[in-house]
Amino acid sequence: MTRDITETFRLQQAYRRAGAIHVGEAMIPEDGHARAVPLETLRFSTQSRQIAQTVAATLGLRPGASLERWTPLGARRPRWRVDTAARWVPVVLPPGEAITQIWQLWRRGHPVRSCDGVTQSSGSTCACPDDEAVRQVGAHQPRPTACALYSRVTVLVEGLPGSWMLTCTGRYGARHLATVAWRIRHTAVQGGHTPAVLAVELTTVELGQEEAAVIAVPRLELAEDRPLPPGVEAAARQRRAVVAGPAGATGRRWASAQECAEAICAARGWGQARLAVDHARRAGWMNSLVTPAGGGPPVPLQELAADRLRTFAPARR
Repeated sequence: MTRDITETFRLQQAYRRAGAIHVGEAMIPEDGHARAVPLETLRFSTQSRQIAQTVAATLGLRPGASLERWTPLGARRPRWRVDTAARWVPVVLPPGEAITQIWQLWRRGHPVRSCDGVTQSSGSTCACPDDEAVRQVGAHQPRPTACALYSRVTVLVEGLPGSWMLTCTGRYGARHLATVAWRIRHTAVQGGHTPAVLAVELTTVELGQEEAAVIAVPRLELAEDRPLPPGVEAAARQRRAVVAGPAGATGRRWASAQECAEAICAARGWGQARLAVDHARRAGWMNSLVTPAGGGPPVPLQELAADRLRTFAPARR
């Protein structure tokens, strides 16, 4: 009986919400329309100073950043902000609905209404405009008049206490996360802890014929080629052993620029390729000459990596 209580308490502590992960910051410029300013690295926020210090020690701080009190747009209470040096982190998706999507209208830090796109949670018919473009405009007013699609991902981050939630209101991130959610429900990882890599990707989108913008999109790549661990702690040990981690992590998976090139060419998804690219960048190998997988004259690793990452572009949109 005591063992069952201890195990239950351990799981409760592991899944207790520690804070949030951000890939952008909502701001209201002079035109009055709320916009998300993209972040180049992952930002963590939490109410606990101690947890914020743990995040900074584990993932490192972005150059010029420090622990600061911060109140996000629309929030009532300030929290600790940690702008990390990490563009990606190894994570574990807990069992259950780790990814959720719902249409919501928020005001003053509280949801006014929630909807599945057809029917509100109250049972009433959806009150938002049918035209998606009109709905988008209304959702991003200083005082929103329409719902935005909220995509939420709950993860356990290696080396950090509790669980963390990333919230995305962009349609590009929503499409990607919907695909990942479908894969989790229809693969062998269903019902267990799912190792993955969470990353921030900057991409350019066209707003008109002569206008474009850079946005930050959350990327979640499942580690389906790894054996599933029986629990969160085992998952963390396994990921630490096989993946070169963020700043401060020990161990290497690739010992040379050529090995990184081979891993990039053999990658089955954007996340796997990005791990090798980031490792090569930290090791200072991006200008090294490597031999492509199919043979041919040596090329700079940076050129090979850019070509390979572009092959995954259609799947990422």
